[in-house]
Amino acid sequence: MTLWIPPLWEKDWDGAIRNSDGAESVLLKSQAFAVDLLRRINNPKVTFARLAWLHMWTKAFATLEPSAASLTEIVPLVRRINSVSRFRSVFPNPASVCMVYSE
Repeated sequence: MTLWIPPLWEKDWDGAIRNSDGAESVLLKSQAFAVDLLRRINNPKVTFARLAWLHMWTKAFATLEPSAASLTEIVPLVRRINSVSRFRSVFPNPASVCMVYSE
């Protein structure tokens, strides 16, 4: 099997970064960096390691978009929901993170 990766690197990332400032610029630079990592995949053969990497890449990239949207709205509720969804995407079962030991 082979991977098909959409050509996200064809977007004008440099232009978007030039037209932004502050935190939005930082987020766009992060997205552009992540897209460049995808562009560097030169072997489209599917492997378990490559699938695992793409899975983590997708989760990380997906959290950047709502972060950028919440910056333009400056709505505290949106930021709170975004942070909760990021936490849950990394730790789907919070009980597995917080363990209580009794003696």
